[in-house]
Amino acid sequence: MDAPIEDFLQRYLACRGLSWQGREKALEVELSAELAEALAWQGPARVLWTWDLDTALSNPGALLFAPKSQSLERLMGTINGFITCGHIPSSADGLFRPHFLWLFHLCYQARESWEQILPVVVDLVDGSIAGILEGDLDGRPGAPQPREKRRLSFRRAYWRGCVFVKQYLTERAKPWAQRAREDLKRRLSDLEAYFAELGDEEKKQTRLEEESLRFSPRVLVSLRGGALIYWKHPPNALAACEFPAQPLPIGEARAGAPGPSHAAAQEPLAHNPPSPAGGGE
Repeated sequence: MDAPIEDFLQRYLACRGLSWQGREKALEVELSAELAEALAWQGPARVLWTWDLDTALSNPGALLFAPKSQSLERLMGTINGFITCGHIPSSADGLFRPHFLWLFHLCYQARESWEQILPVVVDLVDGSIAGILEGDLDGRPGAPQPREKRRLSFRRAYWRGCVFVKQYLTERAKPWAQRAREDLKRRLSDLEAYFAELGDEEKKQTRLEEESLRFSPRVLVSLRGGALIYWKHPPNALAACEFPAQPLPIGEARAGAPGPSHAAAQEPLAHNPPSPAGGGE
């Protein structure tokens, strides 16, 4: 979970135009008076933001931004004021209906790797998934009239989107994960035979661990953006944008792998979803 929360906090601070410095499992942040008030913070303007419980316990003056923490809930509540809002013009009868478009970035990591942008649309009235957006939006800025009232918070809409991503990966990524596991198994078998001939047991174990570290199948999920959009007829086509992953340097494992923010190799699910870019009721 560490990497998604750290990424979310950095993006949040960039949007707010606030300065920060990276620390071990933390960010040292210069708070504005407005944000300090929103977070109910009464300490000095320069404060440590951390997503790690041990770091928070060893720094009594730090703010903990862990899942379900009070600080993270308050921070999400400040986002409503600068969420992108637009609508899709329509001459059809009826009210414009609010939806939230989440842009999830999926990074499939193994010897066969690629990346994907998954645009998921959540209905903010009944919480249903309207579909995965296909094609470009011919939208206009601002909220239209007449429109239905939003009944779902951005935070809940985010979690609905995360559940959809998990289901999507369960259905779509299984063949890829199975191929990756079989490929890794063959590769490890070849390495075992090679080092058995050399009689170098110590080096064999090290190399097998390195290979498993680099090529065990996992999917990293992060949130790249979102927007509040009003439709009269929301999209229902299923489509996603796929592109090759950046090549992995020879002899190097991916940074931070494996870690708690990586999806398990047993099933290609998006465990530990990224922190949302929206919140509040």
